[in-house]
Amino acid sequence: MERTYRGEYFQNFESSALTPAGGGAPLCVHSAQLAERLGMQSATVRANVTVRGRLSKKGRYCNLGAYERVLTITGIVDISDVRAGNE
Repeated sequence: MERTYRGEYFQNFESSALTPAGGGAPLCVHSAQLAERLGMQSATVRANVTVRGRLSKKGRYCNLGAYERVLTITGIVDISDVRAGNE
């Protein structure tokens, strides 16, 4: 089921994740669209995002199975406070 998700997005050369606003475990993110919109201004990019997407079933995903779920993004609602590096 598609829903709206809001939180802090993190992207580097080997992974991308969304930490939901209000708490909860980080979600591995699959979205060429979001990565393209943000660009790689440095080795690491962070931003506050609101997106539409579908959440996977529980499992072991991405980066050595570090994430319990994957968020497949289907649309971007808002991107703000884009930060390069570890800011």
